[in-house]
Amino acid sequence: MILFQSDWVHRHPTAIPHYSTTNRSWVKLAGVYHKMGVENCLFHLALHNPLLQDINPHDPNLSTEQIAMVVEEASENPWYVLREIIRVPPVAGISSVPLRANRGNISLYFLFFNHITLLLIQVRQSGKSLSVDALMVSLLMILSDNTDITLVTKDDSLRVKNVARIKGLIENLPKYLQLRTRKDTNNTEKITVSNLGNTYNTSVAQSSPKAAINLGRGTTTPVVHIDEIAFINNIEYTLPALLPATGSARDSAKEAGAPYGNIFTTTPGYLATKSGEFGYGIYNDSFRWTEALFDCKDIEDLRNMIITNSPSGKLQVLLDFNHRQLGYTDDWLREKISDAMSSGQSAESDFLGIWPAGSGSDLISKENKKAIMSSRIYDPDNMISTYGYIIKWYIPISNISKHTIVAGLDTSEAIGKDGIGLVLRDVSTGEVLGSGDFNETNTVTFSKWLAELLIEYPNITLIVERKSTGISIIDGVIEILVYKRIDPFARLFNWVVNDARVKEAYKNEVINVPMSRRDPEVYIKYRKFFGYATSGVGRSSREVLYGEIFNAAISYTSDSVRDNKLANQLTGLKVKNNRIDHSEKGHDDLVIGWLLSYWFLSKGENLDFYGIPINKVLSKITEQIITENGGREVIEAKEYQLDLKSEIDDLVESIKKEKSPIKIITMVNRLKYLYRDIDTSVMQVHNLSTLIDSLELDKKKTNVINPYIGY
Repeated sequence: MILFQSDWVHRHPTAIPHYSTTNRSWVKLAGVYHKMGVENCLFHLALHNPLLQDINPHDPNLSTEQIAMVVEEASENPWYVLREIIRVPPVAGISSVPLRANRGNISLYFLFFNHITLLLIQVRQSGKSLSVDALMVSLLMILSDNTDITLVTKDDSLRVKNVARIKGLIENLPKYLQLRTRKDTNNTEKITVSNLGNTYNTSVAQSSPKAAINLGRGTTTPVVHIDEIAFINNIEYTLPALLPATGSARDSAKEAGAPYGNIFTTTPGYLATKSGEFGYGIYNDSFRWTEALFDCKDIEDLRNMIITNSPSGKLQVLLDFNHRQLGYTDDWLREKISDAMSSGQSAESDFLGIWPAGSGSDLISKENKKAIMSSRIYDPDNMISTYGYIIKWYIPISNISKHTIVAGLDTSEAIGKDGIGLVLRDVSTGEVLGSGDFNETNTVTFSKWLAELLIEYPNITLIVERKSTGISIIDGVIEILVYKRIDPFARLFNWVVNDARVKEAYKNEVINVPMSRRDPEVYIKYRKFFGYATSGVGRSSREVLYGEIFNAAISYTSDSVRDNKLANQLTGLKVKNNRIDHSEKGHDDLVIGWLLSYWFLSKGENLDFYGIPINKVLSKITEQIITENGGREVIEAKEYQLDLKSEIDDLVESIKKEKSPIKIITMVNRLKYLYRDIDTSVMQVHNLSTLIDSLELDKKKTNVINPYIGY
């Protein structure tokens, strides 16, 4: 079949794009892909035999020769089966309809036929189940032989509905492709096609861990579909037992060139449940889908790109589509929510793609949570480097140079746990401009890529979490920048620049010395001062990030989080062992990158040395704070009152300690003068007489002070 651009020439040189298909949704989708910049935008329209382009496989008057051509095409071209042969039973009326193509199901099929595990999340009632059912019928009735297919779902009710849908699709195949006989099983749990040796088996969640493990071990099929994986009881026992059991069946299918793979489908689950947390773990461990994968050279290139940019290094992809991406309007969504009488966390899960956080939801207010989720952008511009690393930009790539940017990088061992998370913010607004999620153990390659990014975009300043791989990444970037005669002190956050006002050595050896005259040894001497160490205590501790910085970043930038994965990581945070942390199956790599970048902007010193204009730093947020507090004049008045109080407090302490009558008189007069400017509508203080009386002074001081009170 045709999957990659090169397949048109090397595997099926006589094939054509089926532009004349009556299933126009498939042609329309090709246009969508083209507008998105996908070069390989016609693969799903592939027709191996051009003689079939005007033949309807459902025509009851087809000749024997025409039927033979249809069967031959169908046996080797899944796109033809799904596009031309599959018909969906009518919801109303009497006529079946073609399977509608959308970004969700075409991505699903592309990944499955490349044998890549996937997790599909779609809005309810947008055709998620139908898309998978169509694939299963294609495999069961046309594309496979001597193959077992397994469905595991959460309860018997869903199993019955699923089997009924499968049977409905089978009944709408052309008669010459309906190969089932009376001998075949025809119940609510199993479907067989004896003529092809195929079986569709179904199972439901088990009530005990032991039964769940046994269910997994008893599954030895090459094709597995886990439906509503975030709601299946004891799935954390079933799936780890199931996947190894399918190994031999997969090997046989691979050797025979037959289809095989794993498909997980679900709506977001509740993180307070074990199944929800398990599903969320798969969600977090997966590479997030982008149509840029269609343009990979071949399956090897495809797999390398997924693994490199996966936070876990696993060959699995998240397909997470909202209603707009699937071609539905906002009015459609509102109508579906209303019809379902859905609200609260149920509506969040079923229709808004949110994983309800349960006990952790109180960390972020409902208003800020709504702002975070409403800010999500599902179709970023993808910048793919020559190394295969992907940055998702939420602004046009052509506009990157127009922004002053700070990038926060959370590092890890990149061995299957938390990945390396990159978050890029606009210096003025604090809004997220881009993000990246990587799994890379080769820090030399990763450092080279980061250095090249900084060289290409001199408007980016990088702050790196200095732990695990972060230390070697920083060293690698410094080495390359120095070689390129670019000052690393001006491109990477470091405590030398941060503390230059109070450390003379920093000024004399780095800040006031041009790079051309700087002692090369300073890069070795001060290398340990680069990055944010997230130590246990102190000014660069994790608690600082998850304390004041977390609250401020949520308050002022929750409406510009934009990255869907970052949004879910934020709303999935919990309090564990008296500290904020991600759930057992969750991650916070992007959250750390998000917090580091905000810390740099709000707490970093001497930012002008990095080329960041001081008047630009969080200027939009500063204006917002000023407005919220009544304007500049009101704020200045409050600050003046605070300064007054501070001076009064200092004078009182000085009066307590002073022994000279003359100095006491001078200080009391100053006290009287300051009290004249006190605005009691801004700040409540004791009157001067009460204040003087409260001082624990000796008799001599009291005699000196009292005549000068004047009140």
